[in-house]
Parts: sequence; structure tokens; C-alpha cells
Amino acid sequence: MECQFCKSTLKTKYSLFTHQKTNKKCLNEQQKIKNTVVENKLTNCYYCKKSCSMPNLKGHLLVCKYKKQFDIEQEIKKKYEKNLEEIKKENEKKIKKIKKENEKNLEDVKKKKKKK
Repeated sequence: MECQFCKSTLKTKYSLFTHQKTNKKCLNEQQKIKNTVVENKLTNCYYCKKSCSMPNLKGHLLVCKYKKQFDIEQEIKKKYEKNLEEIKKENEKKIKKIKKENEKNLEDVKKKKKKK
């Protein structure tokens, strides 16, 4: 079967129909010819905005350099937040320790004053 828009030859009616809905070249030809598209099934990549059909999008995501960069940034952000949380916990412990020391010193000063 031949595609009426881009003249590609396909074996079955189903493959022709799928081709007309998902093939970029064919979709562009459809827009040129009649300014409408036979149910466009293309999806844009969230990271780089490239348009692909769903099966191709899954493969594209494996090699998309913008997605890889996003993943790296997320990993760095997680490490940063984890380190920040650890530092906060350490500082809270130090603050508690200093408070206890200050309270002890204050009590000592009060005792000395009472003795005088």
C-alpha cells in the first residue's frame, strides 16, 4: 500500500495508518497538502522538546543529552541536600552541647554568688 502523502510503500493497511499518524516526514507532508493531520500521535520530549512517536520517545529518552544533564543535576541536588541535612544535624548537636555548657556555667556562677 502506498501512502498518499509521502509516497512510502507499506505492507498492510494497519501499518499505513500507523505510518500516517506517527511518521514525522509524512505528518509534515500532510500539513503541507491539506493543513490538517490524520490524528497526530507525536509526543514532545519533556527535556529537549523534540517530537517523537511514543515507541521512539522511549528510545530517545535513553540517549537524550538534556535528560542526562537533568538527571546529573538532580543527583547533585540530592547529594547537596543530604550533606546540608547532615551539617544541620551536626550543628544542632553542637548547639545543644553549648547550651548545656552555658547552663552549667550559669549555675556555677549562681552558686558562687550565693556563697558570697
